[in-house]
Amino acid sequence: EGQGFMSEAVNILSDHLFSEGFHRIEVRMGDKNMRSQNIPRNLGFVYEGTLKQNRRLDNQFRDTLVFAKIKA
Repeated sequence: EGQGFMSEAVNILSDHLFSEGFHRIEVRMGDKNMRSQNIPRNLGFVYEGTLKQNRRLDNQFRDTLVFAKIKA
């Protein structure tokens, strides 16, 4: 935790997917996962919105945040 491995992995994967012809990449995560929200933001992904109560966890409905990046 906190060593930047996930940021590095997302960056490498994004670069690879764009080089393979992808035009758009999405990152989705739970709204309670505050630390992970910084990863896409720091890598140039744009927050596009929240999917309200679209999943169930521990017998509660939870929101999902959606970040996206378009090939430049």
